[in-house]
Amino acid sequence: MRAMVLTALVSSLALAGCGTSGPPKREAGNWKTEMKLVSLDMPGMPPAMRDAALAQALPAQTECLSKEAAAKEDPVTEMTKGAGTCTFTKKNVSSTVDVAGTCKGPDGKDISMVMTGTFSSKSINLDVESSGPAPTGTGTMKSKMKITGTHTGAC
Repeated sequence: MRAMVLTALVSSLALAGCGTSGPPKREAGNWKTEMKLVSLDMPGMPPAMRDAALAQALPAQTECLSKEAAAKEDPVTEMTKGAGTCTFTKKNVSSTVDVAGTCKGPDGKDISMVMTGTFSSKSINLDVESSGPAPTGTGTMKSKMKITGTHTGAC
């Protein structure tokens, strides 16, 4: 589960800044990113464990994006660092995000992802659905996450 959530997070944050449609660049300054696990389905997972995972707050991340870094931002390169090698069947990123593909996770297993949402120089709002082999070795694990990023001002 951890690998799938990490892959979804890294991929969606990376994709938020780039695409084939020429999206706006993120504005330099402080950025706050929040993630929420919306649903989790894993064969054999007790309902209480699933509910605990859904209730657990993921810590918000903050980042100071310099003007130089904002100008050079290349999310495709960033994606390959944490998510492994990804192949896309759809990669449309502009003011809207519509991406689908498969990434080889850290454990070498394929994880399918679909990301939809909106992107501007001051905000990111993504819904990420992912599915891949359950860590138990039986069946498929599916998850949905909500990721928001907000420009909060100067560094």
